[in-house]
Amino acid sequence: MKFDVSSILKLDGAQLPIEINQVIEGLDTISDEVSFELPVSFKGTILNIGGVLNLKGEFNATYKTVCSRCLKGIEAEMSIDVREDFFEEGKSEEEAYTYTGKYVELEKVFRDNIVLNLPTKQVCSKQCKGLCPDCGTNLNEKTCDCKDDEIDSRLEVLKNYFKNQEDN
Repeated sequence: MKFDVSSILKLDGAQLPIEINQVIEGLDTISDEVSFELPVSFKGTILNIGGVLNLKGEFNATYKTVCSRCLKGIEAEMSIDVREDFFEEGKSEEEAYTYTGKYVELEKVFRDNIVLNLPTKQVCSKQCKGLCPDCGTNLNEKTCDCKDDEIDSRLEVLKNYFKNQEDN
């Protein structure tokens, strides 16, 4: 997704409005559990500040993923304030976004901002009970007969701790 910035490169303080509303190819490679099938939108500007191109705007997307507790498919939205600088290639010594000639490539900026802002775990609701760790039953839909009284062998020594305290 290239944008021609030649109109603002020679004039310090010039800005270029950017408005995108389209499906961006390659966003599905961000994660195996997340898919971006619908168009994403971005509305903002690119401002020339002494040869450094400053991108500012708001990125919005709807994506599909699975609940981390019950594995039910869910649809979620994200809204990201994007603030990034682009340096002319070869003019910055630090690792930064660059532009070559008169074009700025925004796809990597969007991918990076999505990765940084995706929640690590997502749930379908705060009340989601998840799956039974023994039989796999979805505890939101029904209960199971699995016994929950198994004690972790590492904690077995603490089983009678409070019982011993009462006797003293």
